[in-house]
Amino acid sequence: MDTAGIFRGEVLEMCNGTGGYAIVASHRELGEQEQVDLEFAGVHRSLEADGWSEIATRTGARYGLREVNLTYNSLHTPLAITLTVTPF
Repeated sequence: MDTAGIFRGEVLEMCNGTGGYAIVASHRELGEQEQVDLEFAGVHRSLEADGWSEIATRTGARYGLREVNLTYNSLHTPLAITLTVTPF
């Protein structure tokens, strides 16, 4: 597997509530040397080693394609990331 690289894609963000919510990334735990940076709709975050990372907070209803960019380094095994909308 590639130990370093870049992934670019899009996700569909959908929330019809009027309250606030967080975009959360869940993934396997990261090893000591593993580093993953995620950009979601212009918000940059490094993924947390414990496997749960808050990426962005939002308010109000939203719908649309959002750009997602990942930069990773020193990955030892493949990494799957799930993005979810979590109400406050």
